[in-house]
Amino acid sequence: MAFMGTESASSSSSSTMSGWTYDVFLSFRGSDTRKNFTDHLYAALKQKGIFTFRDDEKLERGTFIAPELLRAIEESRFAVVIISQDYASSSWCLVELAKIVECMEEERLIILPVFHYIDPSDVRNLKETFGEAFAKHEEHYKDNIEEVYRWKAALTQVAKIAGWDLRDKHEAKVVEEIVGKILDKLTSTYSIVHKDFVGINSRMEELVNLLGMGLNDVRFIGIWGMGGLGKTTLARVVYDKFRNRFEGSSFLANVREECGKHGLVHLKKQLLSDILIERNIDFSDVQWGSNVIEKRLCYKSVLIVLDDVDQLDQLEELAGERIWFGRGSRVIITTRDQHLLIKHDVARAEIYEATKLNSDEALQLFSRKAFKKDHPLEGYVELSKKAISYAQGLPLALNVLGPFLKHRSPDAWKSALDRLKETPPKKVLDTLRISFDGLEETEKKIFLDIACFFKGEDKDRVINILQTPRYKPSIDIDVLVEKSLITIFNNYLWMHDLLQELGWQIVHSEFPEQPGSRSRLCLKDDVLHVLKNNTGSGKIRGIMLHSPGPVKVQLHTEAFRNMENLKFLIVENVHICEPLEFLPHKLIFLKWPNYPFHWPSEYFPEQLVAIEMPHSRIRLPKLITQERPLENLKDVNLRYCKFITELPKSWAPNLESLQLAGCENLVKLTELGAPNLAYLDLSNCENLVKLTELGAPNLEYLDLSYCENLVEIDECFGSLEKLTTWDLKRCRKLQILPSQLRLESLYRFILSGCSSLEKLPNFHPEMECLNTLFLDRSGIREVPSSIEHLTELVVLNLRNCKNLGDLPHSIYKLQQLRELSIPTAKLRPTCDSFDGSSGYGFVNMTELILLGCEGIIELDLLMKPDYFPALEAIFLSSTNIVTIPESISRFPRLIQLSATNCKLLREIQGLPQSIRSVHVDNSRLLNTSPSGLFNQVIGIIGILPNRVCGSARSNKLMDLQFSNNLPSETKATEWVDFWGESFDGFDPDITFSGTEMLKWFNHRSVDNSIFFFVGRNFPKLVVCIVPGPKRFQGFVEISINGYENREYQSIDLRGDSEYSCSQYLFSLTQWSLLQRHLNESNPTDQNRVKVSIRYKLRVEETEDTLMNSEEICLNQKITLNCSSSVVSDRFLFAFDAKLTRMVAVEVTGGPQISFCLGCELCLEGQLFLLPRLNCQIGLLSCSSSFEEFIAQFKFKHWAVRKLDMLQRLLFTQKRNWVSISLMLEIPHYVQLIVLVVFEDTCKNLLGVVASFDPVNQIFM
Repeated sequence: MAFMGTESASSSSSSTMSGWTYDVFLSFRGSDTRKNFTDHLYAALKQKGIFTFRDDEKLERGTFIAPELLRAIEESRFAVVIISQDYASSSWCLVELAKIVECMEEERLIILPVFHYIDPSDVRNLKETFGEAFAKHEEHYKDNIEEVYRWKAALTQVAKIAGWDLRDKHEAKVVEEIVGKILDKLTSTYSIVHKDFVGINSRMEELVNLLGMGLNDVRFIGIWGMGGLGKTTLARVVYDKFRNRFEGSSFLANVREECGKHGLVHLKKQLLSDILIERNIDFSDVQWGSNVIEKRLCYKSVLIVLDDVDQLDQLEELAGERIWFGRGSRVIITTRDQHLLIKHDVARAEIYEATKLNSDEALQLFSRKAFKKDHPLEGYVELSKKAISYAQGLPLALNVLGPFLKHRSPDAWKSALDRLKETPPKKVLDTLRISFDGLEETEKKIFLDIACFFKGEDKDRVINILQTPRYKPSIDIDVLVEKSLITIFNNYLWMHDLLQELGWQIVHSEFPEQPGSRSRLCLKDDVLHVLKNNTGSGKIRGIMLHSPGPVKVQLHTEAFRNMENLKFLIVENVHICEPLEFLPHKLIFLKWPNYPFHWPSEYFPEQLVAIEMPHSRIRLPKLITQERPLENLKDVNLRYCKFITELPKSWAPNLESLQLAGCENLVKLTELGAPNLAYLDLSNCENLVKLTELGAPNLEYLDLSYCENLVEIDECFGSLEKLTTWDLKRCRKLQILPSQLRLESLYRFILSGCSSLEKLPNFHPEMECLNTLFLDRSGIREVPSSIEHLTELVVLNLRNCKNLGDLPHSIYKLQQLRELSIPTAKLRPTCDSFDGSSGYGFVNMTELILLGCEGIIELDLLMKPDYFPALEAIFLSSTNIVTIPESISRFPRLIQLSATNCKLLREIQGLPQSIRSVHVDNSRLLNTSPSGLFNQVIGIIGILPNRVCGSARSNKLMDLQFSNNLPSETKATEWVDFWGESFDGFDPDITFSGTEMLKWFNHRSVDNSIFFFVGRNFPKLVVCIVPGPKRFQGFVEISINGYENREYQSIDLRGDSEYSCSQYLFSLTQWSLLQRHLNESNPTDQNRVKVSIRYKLRVEETEDTLMNSEEICLNQKITLNCSSSVVSDRFLFAFDAKLTRMVAVEVTGGPQISFCLGCELCLEGQLFLLPRLNCQIGLLSCSSSFEEFIAQFKFKHWAVRKLDMLQRLLFTQKRNWVSISLMLEIPHYVQLIVLVVFEDTCKNLLGVVASFDPVNQIFM
């Protein structure tokens, strides 16, 4: 078995459309690197959409290398060889390596070696473990010594290739470089990757001209033409080439079909997930989804392909207006309907008309498919010309017809071509029918099943459904792939639209006038005709009834009575008015979400393999018992079926997957007796109290999260050998776990929010696989000393464990720990120093998180560099620390220090030169004067005092004579250069508190931008922002000579206290980008630069904002007092006794604004939502500077979440973005701008201040 890392189904890697199956093959020694470097590299490749082959660890238990691995090497573009200490001891690895080198010598593959904490010279010279390993191989394989010599030559050859030495660099940096190198190679060789696409280059050039890449506008481009012309292929080629130039990208394939199956909400979630790389994007309303797209993507440059659009509403909801997307974005739309594009305001000049292949191109493409050459073989020239004349230049027809005729005699060609003469050439479906007629009967059957029911479904699941003891569908699927009738993408089954229509036509032709006598029904009108009129027959094998939107229909209650051979029943978005009285007993696949009734009382689905009926009202029939189980059932999805209270004992002995999430009335789960059960989801089963023996010893995934009444879990769950993930998040009443955990395969264990759990189980020495352990917000009182057995633990989260005492000394044995979050300072070693042999210290830890640890007063015992030699980040926010000791400066890799909201913090005695980020806002006692914090940090960031303007009070930043080639002081240059080299231009930053601006910044005004002039060399730039006590998000943008704005820095700050402002100071070190930007803007000796702050303001959802029910005042008028300059956006609410009506809100101060709201609350799961409040509040100020200024407060939602039986309410503001801009006319000099933003207290303004120094520096 092997698996392939993929991106979401909407995107495509270039390898899928080339001679290579995979972009990358990973060769590694599993026991050395699988669960550390290799996993990180694999995840990074996957995230970038790079198709990666990594062998399954189970394969390593065999003696001989699996042939699929050797084939995967041959089909890969790159091989990343991770040579670790024991790599050469594995004959498996050496066989792989020899094959890799063989492919490299044939110029079919590029090798990228990584030396995993070893000396490359030891590999080249076969020293140390490598020499020892080959000595053993020579002894063991003395009868095949030539093979050992081949291995040795391969290893030494790879060791001579320049690669990455992990002894010299951070792993994360190496991963980033490898991924970047591969992406660059894939992008630069796109034309080679797509070499089989005849005629693609000329067509792509035309499309690229329409796209206008590099221009700053937002463009919608259409690709229009009939099906099968290659519109999707062309869009994919362009997408593959340019996607890495954008901040986000998404390829939404088959919009027409996906919209029909799953609706627009599903597509919107997929679009956002692809671009934002977020999994849990959730909304249910189409309009709300459009708002989310607009708000989340309006500042991003994105590339989107909407493939096969056939309805205007699809465009309006997925890409409604150009303002939805950031500057430079491109949206490519493929469609068969030109009028649809015009109605969506796509100009005719922006529509590319897909064209057929000319005769030469068609002959070349056909020859490649039929002969694997660019021209026909001798004796087939005229036959080939006849074949392409029937295809009429349609690429899809050539792609299918060529393989069909391949390897056949000239006589067979003549016969096939004679049959083509009977059908007009323009009838493409009849042309495709030739390939179908060449299939065996079982191949035809599965082709029609895929065309009608399973296109877009997971291949393995389809095989599982169709497989019987006598029939193995995987063989027929392989044949269909070989004959180009289907493709497999990301393990999903796909076929071209025309091939699917071919399948529909074939089924329709069985009985054109009698749909009830056909073998399959998948067109809505045919299905409804049969079900309403009860005209079905035993000939029907499957039914699929899809509706794009919810629809209610009246079906005959006995509609399925005569369909005794029905195997597949798929109904979506269709609601029936009466319960069915009969379902066929031979069903093997039943999919009917939201089925509104119970199953027929006499229904016994003895042949059922998979059932998918979430959100239904079904109860399992009483006929299903332990004595009469469902022997064939493997896959069950009954999520949120509220009428399921219990399941029969041992009712499905061959079950493999069981999903019962949200079955809130499930009170007991009896013994399942399912030895093959691997996946069990019981999340949100609110009434489940105890989990007893299930008889499922091979569980791999167990989700019990949010089972809020679960108290006890049986002892047997502590010894599940194959369990990899166990989620018990927010099981608030959980008290009893197995006394000992012996979970040999467990990788992720989550106990977050188990507030009643006081005692952890002991960990068995065999629990060596556990990588992540979340215990935050649990009630545990101690961590068992047996935690030392978790030798591979990387993440340990103990935040907000308020009852936790001292941590055991054995915790120091967790040498792989990289991220530690602890609630107290009670981490005590037994010795005062670390000599490298005492067994204490965390040699791999990169993050130490002490957030909210109020017991922390001093850090001397923790601040031992020897204890944390790899530490990169320390988080001390909301602690009672007084002094951060000088010893912190001896951490050689420390990048980030966060000590926000440390109200007693007075001094930071030292910082290392590696520091790039210091956050100390709302630590008001800290000395941030030039003699305090900044005398340590200024040099690192590259800031010098403003010598010229230090005592000035004018608004003049610089004279023009200072604009060209300004010199810099050596110290600042050196430090900023150090930053640029070490962190690839990632800008260092400081945040701190203060009621006044720094004295360095003596130029102040109001606006969100500043202008200045530079010569042909761009100066160094330092920016200071004072956003005030609100949550602040935004971007620094730079425009030169009026050309496009480009983002150079993102800002994300939490608010400070109501008595002071946060100040954000950072240095723009991306000089190469700035200089390139300048060079592209037609530079002169005087170039006008505009630096702007584009920002957003939001109040984020957090569980810390809780209000007790007794604080809710009923029918009380709330008054908010506002200052004369700004309006607060902090509101209070009053509800009536039933929490259904908000009574009144009044705003006073300046002109009074009062409004009364009567918004009905609607319950949606655990979330109360108030409808949109259409209120607009104007600025309450008579100041002439602001008299034309209006602030737009657009409240999308105010949410009230039900917690603890409505005793606590969480008030949050959902994506309340405030966009503010005020432009002032600047005369001959540059005036510094203060950007005004509202803040909670209505006392302080938010500001942006700046100063300019002739020594190539700008403070803004």
